[in-house]
Amino acid sequence: MNLFLEKIITKSLNGVTTQIYIILITYLILELMDIPFCYGCTLLDRLRYSKLELSRHHSVIHWSFNW
Repeated sequence: MNLFLEKIITKSLNGVTTQIYIILITYLILELMDIPFCYGCTLLDRLRYSKLELSRHHSVIHWSFNW
């Protein structure tokens, strides 16, 4: 499945403003996030760690283990 860039990114003023706010909020969350040292310390490492944790905790299979 291919997604074209024109379908993802809007060109209107409200769309661009929303995307800028989303990027700034994401950047601030990644800067404030504290991760274990073994995963690294760059923003990309923090993004990868958050993706790992979200996929680990938002899986139906893992919900059954937490009960």
